[in-house]
Amino acid sequence: MKRNQNSRVCVTGASGYIGSWLVRKLLENGHTKTNWCYFKLIYIYNAIEFDAAIKGCDFVFHVATPMLHDIQNSQYKDTAEAAVAGARLIAESCIRSGTVERLIYCTASIMASSQLTEDGVGLRSYVDESCWTPLDHSFTHGTDFTLGYTRSKTLAEKAVLSYNEKYNGELEVVTLCFGLVGGETLLPYLPLTVEVIFSQLRGNLPILNVKGIGLFFQEYYPEYKIAKEFLEGPEIGTEYDFTKLIKMGFQYKYDMKKIVDHSVACGRRFGAL
Repeated sequence: MKRNQNSRVCVTGASGYIGSWLVRKLLENGHTKTNWCYFKLIYIYNAIEFDAAIKGCDFVFHVATPMLHDIQNSQYKDTAEAAVAGARLIAESCIRSGTVERLIYCTASIMASSQLTEDGVGLRSYVDESCWTPLDHSFTHGTDFTLGYTRSKTLAEKAVLSYNEKYNGELEVVTLCFGLVGGETLLPYLPLTVEVIFSQLRGNLPILNVKGIGLFFQEYYPEYKIAKEFLEGPEIGTEYDFTKLIKMGFQYKYDMKKIVDHSVACGRRFGAL
């Protein structure tokens, strides 16, 4: 499989937070043959809109996804159905191109993975690519939006991964499951995910109730007063198994300190802090 600077790459959702950084990194690494396109929600339903961008490409990074269902579109009943359809359309466009070797699905989410066992009763000791969120489980926490979002992410990721078997190696599909993304931005506005990361410093957003971040702010940003509820409570967390990535040679360059520091700097630059 070709992995060089002469490869042609397509990035969907390139005007978004993650997509814009991805395009910049590709260009910095010498990938001058790069197609990028931003699909609005209404466009992601229509394969004609991105067939031309994908044609002739070797790799496709799919970063565009519907967050909320367009109620004016009668084609799909909800966000989950729209997300699955959008993922399938991109994969099928890759197949039609006859040139795409790998589809990197970048709109996957850790919401699709769960520490819960399949029966929804017990907890696994760690989470890896074999762990899926049980959609038939009755969750006691979460809004209609978060539950719908979790369902859409889980079903869409399963749908796009099915193309590995469906086309028997003709198209390789891999997924990148993002959590809360932070750091600096190339956009002319402050991304919501960045605001959420430093929400404990402001107190006027849906606040990220993570004890580890609260303790981090208390240590490194003493000029801010952190609410008591963010500094107390049991140490509850999920362990993720990165063994497969490490064996493939992947190296993590950004730890929590760098991500949070860059997020705070970004917030200050926009006058949000």
